[in-house]
Amino acid sequence: MLNKFLQTISERDIDILVSYNGDNYDFKYLQERTKILKLTPLIFGKFAQVEKKLKFEKSGISVAAYIDGLPHIDLFPVARQLFSLPKYDLNNVYFEIFGKKGKEDLDKSKIYKIWDDAEKDEISKQNLNKFFQYSLKDSEITFEIALSLLPLYIELSHITGMPLQKTTRMGSGMRVEHLLMSKSYKKNLLIPNKRGLSSYGEEGYAGGFVLEPEKGLHNNIIVFDFRSLYPSIIISHNIDPLTINCECCKNEDDNKISINNSTFWFCKKKVGFIPEVLKSLVERRIELKNLMKNEENLGKKKILDVQQQALKILVNSAYGYMGFARARWYSKECAESVTAYGRKYIQQVMDEARKEGFDVIYGDTDSIFITEQNKNKDEILEDANKFLKFINNSLPGMMELDLQDFYPTGIFITKKRYALMEEDGRLIVKGLETKRRDWANIAKETQKEVLMFILKEKNVKKAVDLVRKKINDIKEGHVGKEDLVIYTKLTRSIDSYVQKKEPHVAAVKRAINKGINFEEGDIIPYIVTKNGREINEKTMVAELVKEGDYDANYYIDNQILPAVMRIMEAMNYNKDELKGMEKQMKLF
Repeated sequence: MLNKFLQTISERDIDILVSYNGDNYDFKYLQERTKILKLTPLIFGKFAQVEKKLKFEKSGISVAAYIDGLPHIDLFPVARQLFSLPKYDLNNVYFEIFGKKGKEDLDKSKIYKIWDDAEKDEISKQNLNKFFQYSLKDSEITFEIALSLLPLYIELSHITGMPLQKTTRMGSGMRVEHLLMSKSYKKNLLIPNKRGLSSYGEEGYAGGFVLEPEKGLHNNIIVFDFRSLYPSIIISHNIDPLTINCECCKNEDDNKISINNSTFWFCKKKVGFIPEVLKSLVERRIELKNLMKNEENLGKKKILDVQQQALKILVNSAYGYMGFARARWYSKECAESVTAYGRKYIQQVMDEARKEGFDVIYGDTDSIFITEQNKNKDEILEDANKFLKFINNSLPGMMELDLQDFYPTGIFITKKRYALMEEDGRLIVKGLETKRRDWANIAKETQKEVLMFILKEKNVKKAVDLVRKKINDIKEGHVGKEDLVIYTKLTRSIDSYVQKKEPHVAAVKRAINKGINFEEGDIIPYIVTKNGREINEKTMVAELVKEGDYDANYYIDNQILPAVMRIMEAMNYNKDELKGMEKQMKLF
């Protein structure tokens, strides 16, 4: 099988190999098999008489499987860069892209048995066929994901000048650096050295402005946001390590920003290198988006969309790159000037909104949430558009405020935690448990249903009744194990955990004792069972747990209640009431 695999790649002269987690699993496993079978090392044909050999190189904090002359693209790190998912398995990523399930799951702990028992009887042969179909489907959906995601990275590779297999594995800051190096070379500018290792200490500075939200339920919400706030500030104020505190603009007070005890200004006479590069990218993106509007050919339209997305990724990464201590064009003064201008402009917009009679509900970095009392949607939108025009006339350079959307209702809990209901009934959730993998499905789904009752039906009583029902279902053992699984990443090798008291680490240790292996970087699915006293004594990897074996009190007190209390406290409910007790009178 191995020889046929290598022969096929060589004979067909394959241009790109794609895998899903090939860096950490597939290629390491194949390499190990060649040693066990005493075969020659993995060679994928020849390129210009040079053998295409497999090698492993350090890539950030992980290792990448590279093949000379044959790009290998691992879609796992690509998916982690592009999506925010509770679990990055193939099915979840496929569903995120295509909105449907990719394949049926197979119990991985039984695969070796299916293989070993293949010739026993007719049922064993059927199981082997299922396994073949499962493996084939793995390849098919990996291929579909590659066709969907690779065009963006091919375009990023084209713009930055970096090889495709490195482009897919590098962080956004490194792509910006290679783009700047390429532009520097063309402009005959000296590329700065990186600072010495001793200079890499953390140098903190203030970030974006966040306004504490008005807790509770709100109706008819308008959301404004600045279009590419930080890149537009860099361009509009000419923020660059070579333009800061120039002698020629020293006496121009309208161009200064004060931060703590320091004052900075940026040259008005000579355009900085980074602002110039960013401006050219932004202008090219605007050009591409205009071409998209007039393009009727869907294939060409898709290509234009990929090109503008690649430019957007690079433009939006520039500010973070300036503030990254290991960057060649690092400048703490420039980075903190960008955020200082950001704070200035968002507070300025909020102040103007209040003057115009709007209620400012919440603000965060580049977004402002407002509403107007005693007015309907059409009236609020009309006022909002007039306000938008007024603000944009006052903003400098390429800075622009957008009216992002209108939401009939929303609930605000704390900074960076809120939920909005769209007009078509879809839910937008920020900072709550519905998106996190370290919460069980029972908690996430309950929170989502609570939000739907409150935001869509405006019925808090139904939400309370639902929580009480879920608590009762857990107590009576009516919850299936698939809704109790908690996912946590194994961030380092199991032997490096000295205490081994973390719940997921304890679960891994028990799994290893039963012949199920996990490696650094794996996502551990575990359940808190009834067996034991401390939580680390109770955890077991999900596939080893029988239905009904779970600690009901743990799931009520540490999953359901914390997930819904964030919302219900904003509606003036406490834990006892959600558990079914009467509301208690307070002393005064």
